[in-house]
Amino acid sequence: MKMLLKYFLKTQWKKIIPLIIFQFIATSSQFYGIYLVGKILNLALKGKNLELLGKNEIILIVATIITILALLAVYYIAVNIASSTGYNIRKRLFHVYANAPIGEIQKFKSTGLMSRTTRGMFTMRNFIFNVLGFSSLIPFVFLIMYLELNYMSSFLGTVYLILMAMLLVFVYIIVRYACDHYFGLKKTFAGINFLFRQGALMFDNVRLNNKQKYEKEAFQGAIETSYNTSLNYSKRTSYFYPLFLIIFNLFIVVMIIFTTREVISVRMDMLEVVIFFQWVLFTLGSIKTLPTIFNSLTKVNGTSKRIEEVLILEDMLEEEDYEFKNNDNQNIIEFNDVSFKYGTEDVISDMTFNVEKESTIAIVGKTASGKSTVLSLLNGLYPCTNGEIKIDGNDINQIKSKDLKSKLSFATQKSFLFNDTVKTNITLNNDSINTDEIHLSAELSGLDECVDDIDDFLEFKVNEKGVNLSTSIKSRLNIMRCLVKKADIYLFDNVFNTYDKNSQYKMFKKIKEHLKNKTIILVTDNIEILENMDKIILLDDGKISTIGTHSELIENSEYYKNLVNTDKGMLL
Repeated sequence: MKMLLKYFLKTQWKKIIPLIIFQFIATSSQFYGIYLVGKILNLALKGKNLELLGKNEIILIVATIITILALLAVYYIAVNIASSTGYNIRKRLFHVYANAPIGEIQKFKSTGLMSRTTRGMFTMRNFIFNVLGFSSLIPFVFLIMYLELNYMSSFLGTVYLILMAMLLVFVYIIVRYACDHYFGLKKTFAGINFLFRQGALMFDNVRLNNKQKYEKEAFQGAIETSYNTSLNYSKRTSYFYPLFLIIFNLFIVVMIIFTTREVISVRMDMLEVVIFFQWVLFTLGSIKTLPTIFNSLTKVNGTSKRIEEVLILEDMLEEEDYEFKNNDNQNIIEFNDVSFKYGTEDVISDMTFNVEKESTIAIVGKTASGKSTVLSLLNGLYPCTNGEIKIDGNDINQIKSKDLKSKLSFATQKSFLFNDTVKTNITLNNDSINTDEIHLSAELSGLDECVDDIDDFLEFKVNEKGVNLSTSIKSRLNIMRCLVKKADIYLFDNVFNTYDKNSQYKMFKKIKEHLKNKTIILVTDNIEILENMDKIILLDDGKISTIGTHSELIENSEYYKNLVNTDKGMLL
């Protein structure tokens, strides 16, 4: 919570200062209004000095108006601070989601990321407003009350100071106690959510394998644990508010006892006693909001920790002021002793190879041999564990993210489409891409063979993840998105497998001709495509087995020959 608190004070202090000023004005005018009410009542009872009575009534009206206006200003500033803080933190979260290494982001799971930016931020925004709009009055109420009491009777001022300190200590102890038990309860509910989400996502497999009973028993056990934890939490915290009311009323009783003593010793008259108790009730009424605020604090504390877990990744996004240099290297891509671990598992090890400019390279291997990982490392989605990767002589760990992305265009194995028009899904809102380029990419990908009117189809609204499109259409849009981007290196991760075997090479040949002055790296299992590669990198269990052309590998690599099926397919 310290990180967010520092950020809050750093970004909002200019707004907090006028809020404090208006809070002081509102509190002072409220106390003065209470004093005027007592004074007016005293004058009315005596029935004398009606002119003074009228003046005090006018002053009371003015004080009330000032109080209302000051409080409105407080609430307006509080809403503004809460909203802008929520907006800024949410903006920072999205920046991390968009730019942090994929491996780090995946640790949080998609539901965890969504809850941090929605429910978590909603809780935090409401808490900030309640604290600034209501609870921030309490210090001013306490200060002005103490000054007024000390003016009437230094003895009562001292008693008030001691009792208030004891009351605040009591509230602090309650909060610390409640926070510890609240986090235990939150962990229990997180376990239930995990089981439910897992069951919901895998219900078909659960039913298919007749595992309903097992899932039911696991879920029932989690529910019972949750029930017991919730019951224990309720038992331990249910007496907090009644106990607070007891302390609250004891406070009033003690103040009455000591005030009576002051009246008996003729240090205070009855008017001062009436005003005094009005002030006390007003003060304690403000303090009564503390349990509600502190109850929210337990939730906000947990929420802030979850948000800080993501924001701490911002340190990984700091980039050096490195200027990308376009060198005259023959090799546009260099992998030097590159290794990568996903968690504790070795995915690729000691990988070294070069890719020449304007060449066409294929990466081949069995399933889980590291083919897609190589493309992901080259694209900067994951940082390599050891070694270095260079593009045109520049280490990609030093290159600015935007420079790296401008050099590469990547058609991923899984086609992801946004809830927007087909055109927007292709161009990604890049206005520099014109209609002719889109039409050309449609011809190259074969989309023009699947739809009647390209222009009409470009305005078609795609549902999230493209659920209203066929797999074949989604694959072609994925390729089009890659082709319309202007880059030096084009990466295709097994994107031609949605075409029939006879069409795959035909499509690739057209794309290769279109990108004849570019560097192409692709993952494929099509023999006809592999026969026309400049070089093939053969992977085996995350390591390079051998490198060569198709004919060279057929002649020299038993492993490669074993991958090739007799019917011109790859056994991957």
